[in-house]
Amino acid sequence: MNIFDKYILAIQNALSLAEISRLDFSKIKWELTEKNTFLMERDTAIELGGYPKESVNIIVPSSDMYSLINFDDGIYCIGDPSLLSKKAVEKHISFGKIVFLETNGLAEKDYYDFTQSELLTDSRVRMKDVMLRQSPVN
Repeated sequence: MNIFDKYILAIQNALSLAEISRLDFSKIKWELTEKNTFLMERDTAIELGGYPKESVNIIVPSSDMYSLINFDDGIYCIGDPSLLSKKAVEKHISFGKIVFLETNGLAEKDYYDFTQSELLTDSRVRMKDVMLRQSPVN
């Protein structure tokens, strides 16, 4: 059994009540860079999850992922996608990132080591003019 499956099902139930649209990045060319970009707030069009708004970031792994969720691979917007445009009224909007991660089966004794290695994973995707930051809070 995957110990995170109950969380995946809870997320699936919550998302069933939300407006969800798949984002189409086929026309956008993301330029990658070697270093993380540093941006000042005055240089940003919009800040996702920045103070004073809320943000959450969770990764839920399962070896049964595709039997649990009803989404194809991709990036989805939960809520109004127009809030992500440069014409957005608010400079700061609440933000959440949910990553559903398909894994190989894990023995129960390996869950802790897996979650620790998952936290330390560097995806090495650094996009020009995009700054990622993390602030630990309760």
